Parts: sequence; C-alpha cells; structure tokens
Amino acid sequence: LYFRDEPYFGISQACGEICGRILQLKQDNAERFAHICNALKEEIGEGLHLLTSAIAPIVEIVGHGHRISTNRINGPDLDRASEQFNAAFRKFFRIITADPSVFGGPLVLCLDDLQWADSASFELIELLLTDRQSSGLMIVGCYRSEEVDETHVLIKTIGDLKCTVNGQNSLNSQNSQHRNPQLFIMTEIHLEELSTLHINNVLMEMLSIDNANRTMPLATLCQKRTKGNPFHLMTFLNMLQEESYLEFNVGSFQWTFDMEIIEKKTSASLNVVQMV
Repeated sequence: LYFRDEPYFGISQACGEICGRILQLKQDNAERFAHICNALKEEIGEGLHLLTSAIAPIVEIVGHGHRISTNRINGPDLDRASEQFNAAFRKFFRIITADPSVFGGPLVLCLDDLQWADSASFELIELLLTDRQSSGLMIVGCYRSEEVDETHVLIKTIGDLKCTVNGQNSLNSQNSQHRNPQLFIMTEIHLEELSTLHINNVLMEMLSIDNANRTMPLATLCQKRTKGNPFHLMTFLNMLQEESYLEFNVGSFQWTFDMEIIEKKTSASLNVVQMV
C-alpha cells in the first residue's frame, strides 16, 4: 500500500497476482480455468466493467469484451456505481475462494503498511470480512502503530470490526439454540522489538554460523542501531553487505565481518533510520 493517493492500490496489486494464478490454470487445468472464467462473466456480469478499473488483469481472463473502465463517474450516479463496484468485488472473492484447490488451500491476502491505506480500501476490507457468502479467505494486515492515532481511519475500522464480532457473539449467547455462524475471527498480534538474543538467532540462521558467541557482538550492534525493528534490521544488514562490511568468503565458504570496522563506519549515526 505504498501509493497513498491511489485508491485500492494494495488490494489491486494483490488481486493482480490472483489473476496471474488463475491465468496459469489456462495451461495447467483448462477445464477449471473455463469454469472460473464463466462464473466471473455470469455472476458479476456488467460489474466487470467497473471491476477492471481496479483489477486490470481480469480482462485477460474474461476477454477484451470487458474494457478497462477509465471514465469518471460524478453526480447521482456515483453512489450507485460505488455499490455496484463493491458488489462486484465481493462476487469476485466469492468465486475465487469457492474452490480451495485453485490456490492449494484457503486464500491469504496480505496487506502491508495499512497506515497508508485510503478509506475506500478499508471499506472494501470490511465488506469482504463481513460477507457471509465468502469462505476460505484470511486477511493479514500489518501497520506501524506509532504512525496512527485514535482518529486514524484504520483504528476506526478496527473498532468497527471488533463491534461486529462482539455483537455477533452477544446474539449467539442470548440465543444458544439458534446460533449463527461467526462472521469472522479477529486476532491482533502486537510485535515487540527484537531483543539482542532474537537478533543473534536471526544472524546465526542467515549467516549459517553455529557459534552464538561469534555473532553476538554483531547482534548487539544491530540492536543498538535498529532498536530491534525487523525492517530496519534487514535494511542495516543489506547496507553492511553492499558496503562490503559483511562478505561471503568463497575460499573459507563462510560469512566474514570485522566488528571494529563496522562499529567505526556506522558510529556517525545513532540508528539505521538516520543512516539510510
């Protein structure tokens, strides 16, 4: 979700990859591809025209008779078009998750940097999660908690989803004889900073080094420079490799590094954010 001003960007990227997997079926399983293609045409129908504005590769599946929508919609038709677009998106996911064998199991949609997502994307995510006719879908969303506050649309969306889950649970507890299937399960995982020990385990695994004492000095420095942030850790390690402070010795067939040089060359910055 890197382009903040482009609606549905992250979801569109993910759906583009999904379309690529479906197109692969054209060679691997022509019968299944034809079934999905026909289902998209029959169940979404005219909504495909709107859907192509966000998922351009879908044209390659259903054929060029459904041209990519580029026209702006204004005035009283905007709300109607929005409803049709959301309905088309829902039907798209219903179709592709109906057959788990297409993806080898349930479909997992991973969306990173949700703190940058637009409100339209959050509305769509909420629609997908609360769709009773869609099964086999898991959405994994990641965001930087330090970049959002209580007024952020992401926090509001999370609050709305929690209310939906709690409301469903309350209804089921009041009427135990006629329980409705749970709409979705919501789990929050707060990632703490990586400790020096955690970083050392990462380094040992990445560098194929069995001796923990050998990597501990580098792990200690990495923790100091990155504050235990996983993304910053990988950025820092990549920088060390690019600058040849961390090298693979073909002769000894092992990774080598000089702590004195690394300490000296990276001491000008307090942390990796300033460095990069």
